[in-house]
Amino acid sequence: MQNTVKTQLISTVQKGTAFERRCLSLLQSHLSMSLMSVGGKADGGVDLVGWWWLPYSSKQSVAGHSELNSVKGTIPRRRLRVVAQCKAEEKKISPNYVRELEGVSFRYSHLGSMGHLPTAFEEMNQMSTQDSPRADDSLGRLAICSLWLPAPPSRFPGLGETGLPQKVLFLTAHPDDECMFFGPTILSMVSQGIEVHGISLSNGNADGLGSLREKEFQESYDTLGVPKENVSIMNHPYLQDNITSSWDTELISDILQAHVDKTGISAILTFDEAGISQHPNHISLYHGAKRYISSFDKADRQPPLLFALESVKIARKYTGLLAPISTRIILHVESAIRLLLMRLHYGPLPGPKMTIIANVNGFLTALQAMRKHKSQLVWFRWLYVLFSRYMWINDWVEVIPNVS
Repeated sequence: MQNTVKTQLISTVQKGTAFERRCLSLLQSHLSMSLMSVGGKADGGVDLVGWWWLPYSSKQSVAGHSELNSVKGTIPRRRLRVVAQCKAEEKKISPNYVRELEGVSFRYSHLGSMGHLPTAFEEMNQMSTQDSPRADDSLGRLAICSLWLPAPPSRFPGLGETGLPQKVLFLTAHPDDECMFFGPTILSMVSQGIEVHGISLSNGNADGLGSLREKEFQESYDTLGVPKENVSIMNHPYLQDNITSSWDTELISDILQAHVDKTGISAILTFDEAGISQHPNHISLYHGAKRYISSFDKADRQPPLLFALESVKIARKYTGLLAPISTRIILHVESAIRLLLMRLHYGPLPGPKMTIIANVNGFLTALQAMRKHKSQLVWFRWLYVLFSRYMWINDWVEVIPNVS
């Protein structure tokens, strides 16, 4: 009798996926790279993307960075972009593969020279459109119906295979910033089970209502779904609510270092260099947070990622209900154009922004959180919450540390 052995054949896709996971594991475990898989139908020729942090090997290398060495004697690290293709081939690599990788590298270097270096944050957001309402809904669907759709998932680089950060910190200047500006993102992350923390560096005591506003701050975050033990107010004597003065960025950096060391925060989200409203306290948070990640000196771990909420011009800032409707339509059109251009092998293409869009329930929840700030509900703030784009939409940009 002849024994026959049946072997289960795996498809080419399964073989490639397994090889890709193996490459990811080896690069992370042996070279300490922070990578994630972005392979798929619209991956643009990229299988893995992320960062590689390299310490300088000599004192001569460190000496050329006096602007960083002056900050508590920290040693700068070099952050390198990693873009990888994985080829599970038994035969030798042909020139075609080399040319393909060269084209992908050119795309990234070209965008970097234009001042727009795509981040893993953007790359994962591009891939997430395959299962988000922005890609699945047809363009012919009534725009108003999209307001009831759930918010698209947020993706962050270098923080696990799912791309979701373990812990995030929303860094704000005053009580009520969390719901006036960051509501859509806080609600999106809470709904995905992400551990959200919030800290305000002042208690908003400009009008002598600091104690009351501290209570309102706690109630607002509770409405947004963030537990009270994850929320705090610093109320530092040198960080008081003041619309005419900036804050000490080194002090902000020190506060962040203590908070991150205590809580193990993976990502910090705050204002950008324009502060949404040009408020000097908001702008100081951006520079203080960037100073912190640029001077990070923990040898056993990487600094938290930093993301800034993009400021928009006043004409777009107060578009109210039109903001989520028009943004969803624009994202649909952009997605269709990108897909067409990629199939035509046209490039380089700029990466999409990371955009969080609230649905009606999200807007109403943020509005309910704002109502907890009763001391602040004067007539012009009612106009703000009714017409502000930030009650519906958050656009995020990753902030790169000042290292070379």
